[in-house]
Amino acid sequence: MDFLELAKERYSVRKMKPEKIKQEDLNKILEAARLSPTAKNMQRERLLVVNTEDGIEKLKQCTACD
Repeated sequence: MDFLELAKERYSVRKMKPEKIKQEDLNKILEAARLSPTAKNMQRERLLVVNTEDGIEKLKQCTACD
């Protein structure tokens, strides 16, 4: 896939589903994020997992997502 194809396929999440992600799937996502490259490995990464109802409600107040 070239860059133009990738750019055309790109999308941003506008609405979140109410279903929770399976722990197995979440672990795969976090592992992929951990292994993803940064600029010269100099950028620190911060990953936050919000999986409580209270945390999700607080997050909704900070974003435009429903």
